[in-house]
Amino acid sequence: MTVSEPVECGRLALEYMTGDSSGITKVTETREMEWLTHDEYLKVFNRADL
Repeated sequence: MTVSEPVECGRLALEYMTGDSSGITKVTETREMEWLTHDEYLKVFNRADL
């Protein structure tokens, strides 16, 4: 199972839960997100010929 929720602007907390015969393990991972402007997105797509 994966649960994600915003922690603060630009960060996302991901929670993973796995289980086996010994029990359930929960792992939390924080991801840093980079937000681009519309023009920056266009520049990246143009460079990739998309």
